[in-house]
Amino acid sequence: MGVALLLVARRVVTGSASVGDVPMVQGLISQLWAPLQFLGFYIRQARQALVDLEEARALLSSKRSPLELAEAAERPTQSEELVALHNLPPCTEGCPLVEFRDVWFRYERGLPWVLQGLSFCIQPGEFFVIVGPSGSGKSSLGRLVPRLFDACEGSVLFNGVDVRHVTLGDLRERLAVVPQDVVVFNASLRQNLSMARPKATTEEMTEAIRASGLEKALLSGSSGLTMQSVVGERGLRLSGGERQRLSFARALLRAPDTELLILDEATSALDAETGQFLLQSLQELRQGGGRTPAILAITHQLQMAKEADQVLVLQEGKVKERGSHEELLQRLGSIAVF
Repeated sequence: MGVALLLVARRVVTGSASVGDVPMVQGLISQLWAPLQFLGFYIRQARQALVDLEEARALLSSKRSPLELAEAAERPTQSEELVALHNLPPCTEGCPLVEFRDVWFRYERGLPWVLQGLSFCIQPGEFFVIVGPSGSGKSSLGRLVPRLFDACEGSVLFNGVDVRHVTLGDLRERLAVVPQDVVVFNASLRQNLSMARPKATTEEMTEAIRASGLEKALLSGSSGLTMQSVVGERGLRLSGGERQRLSFARALLRAPDTELLILDEATSALDAETGQFLLQSLQELRQGGGRTPAILAITHQLQMAKEADQVLVLQEGKVKERGSHEELLQRLGSIAVF
């Protein structure tokens, strides 16, 4: 613009152009340059749209997994391919609560097998403990029951029905899980607890807090937390053991309405005294009146194995030994796995 105006000004001075040529040149360049700027913007937008369209095409052409089909079955509109999915029937007498039938599992094709031909049963109300060295497939086994993953071969049955033929909502309503990594929201302690069972009464919450040891650790301790205290992002105001006890309290709050309680290293961040206290709470739960849930505990703790009805020893994804703690001792079993 400056060069063009300089050139036309020199011509005006020499008399070869009129003064009106100056605004004419300025307007001409302005009208020519502005569309070119927009043209570059539209070209960039078009290129980005083509990239997004290619990603969308790849997403639409991908095959849906059985888990996605199960989630779709719970939506208001269902497709014909989901007709086979049905609700989970109640537990019948003589039928195992959980049954693994020759289950083989690995996370991706080409990777080594995590579980190899696993077969066992958990009866209603039974205290079932799984032990074994790190990497033996214990936690992977616990993820197959709530269908966080599906077995590659074989079947996992709940109340005699393959879990792949049941809606996820109906299946997971029957479960309570204490995971290794506890999810804590930036909300009050009461809200974090009530997420397990929103309709729970204050008395039920208080009992779950007492049975999990949170009352002694937080509400009456030096931290000064109350039920209305915000625990911070990802539970920053709580220690690792306190977060684990919060998860345990959630499971206890859900336990009366569930059929299976899954404990995945539920006492790994706790001291021996607190771990013994939680074990006593489990015994109180089992001895309480009415229907008590079965317990599937994945642990390295010897004390929990001593209280179990059945102990399953895993090694490299296979069943090495099984039986009660006393039976394993008599056979000089793999107590070293603890």
